Amino acid sequence: MPPRHHTGATRRDVALVGGAWLALVVVLAVWFAIDRRPPAWEDAGRLERALRCADDKSNALLDRGAPEPPLLACAAGAVYRLYPSDAAAAHAIVLLALGVGMAATYLLARDLGGVAAGVPAAWTMATAPLMIHSALTVGPDVPLAASVAVTLLALSRSDRLTRIGMSPVVGLLFGTGMLVKPAFALYVAAPVVWLLALERSGRAALNLVVAIVIGAAISLPWYGPRMLLPAATASPAVRSAAGHYVAAIVPQLGVLTAVLMVVGIGLAALRARGFAIVALVLPLALVVLGAADRATAVLPLLPAAAVLAGMAIAALPGPARLTGLVAVALVSAVQVSGVTWGVPPATALPVLDVPWVVASPPSRDDWRQRDVLRTITNDSGGGRTLTVAVVPDHAAFSASNVRYYAHRDRLPFRVVPAWETGPIGVDYVVLKTGEVGS
Repeated sequence: MPPRHHTGATRRDVALVGGAWLALVVVLAVWFAIDRRPPAWEDAGRLERALRCADDKSNALLDRGAPEPPLLACAAGAVYRLYPSDAAAAHAIVLLALGVGMAATYLLARDLGGVAAGVPAAWTMATAPLMIHSALTVGPDVPLAASVAVTLLALSRSDRLTRIGMSPVVGLLFGTGMLVKPAFALYVAAPVVWLLALERSGRAALNLVVAIVIGAAISLPWYGPRMLLPAATASPAVRSAAGHYVAAIVPQLGVLTAVLMVVGIGLAALRARGFAIVALVLPLALVVLGAADRATAVLPLLPAAAVLAGMAIAALPGPARLTGLVAVALVSAVQVSGVTWGVPPATALPVLDVPWVVASPPSRDDWRQRDVLRTITNDSGGGRTLTVAVVPDHAAFSASNVRYYAHRDRLPFRVVPAWETGPIGVDYVVLKTGEVGS
């Protein structure tokens, strides 16, 4: 039987972590209810795929032209069949993933840093400016961070990969993580190699092979056909991204989290907690050196960074620890408010000369895509498939979101971007005044 004070602490922690997640859900739900911006480029495509998956799951799963694995789109499609709002369904998946990530980060921090490390780790992970900003979209980045957090937890509890019963669990997590986003492997490979190097036994190697086979069996039905497609050309922007990440990582994590993380790295080194350090530092090095060209590549590192930050809070003496927890709570609230409502304003950080958050307050602007589609329908008289070219490539008005609205309203339109040579075979052309994008 666990000690009574540990049971009480666990109940208190569950209330604090669960309450924080519910508070975030309420804040973000209010933001979603106010915001009227249409989904931007990739998000529009993701919502369209969710609709397609709700209509015909088998075709969506086997679609070789899909740019991303189908797991999240089909999960949103399943929710959409229960609640008739595709955007709400996609946001529900993201918010659920945020809660799973918080829970896994809490448990991992308790395992590696002690009971007192769990709550601050969960809070700092969930309220990092980059996490909140990503939770406002329907992209795979928050679910990817949650997948990484759960996998790190399973690996940490595998007794250096020697527990046979954990192999199927780790394999299942490998497979589902790869079906969230291919970059998943980047964030879990280093901890796996670290554990294997520490154990150096045939049993650990065999268990890892079993896990990899299970993961491959889950993910290869989607990845297999794509291995025959031409490889994409690397973007030259990747090579110039290192300086950007160095300057941006502090506002992405949050200033307090960044400071606590550095302290936590020192504490983990002193206590021989190399797992948490490896889970953060090696993937971060790959990101900074150019293995990824998006700012959100830092997001899956948040669970490990938050665990190290939680270790720093847990190392404080009793009264100071409570003060530290209160400070984390206050800073977390300020970060959430700064991102979602722009209060306080996004001023520049000293030395780094970058804003402390990227504010994204809700907008009530109506971009009238559906009015445009309705006008085309009325003008054409209907009855045949039309090709509609959308010249603007603005985040709020592009071929992507016009195509999404056409699919959602079940209109027989083939929506294409601006032509390269001439408007051959185009029935209608959509233009806009002002900025038209790239």
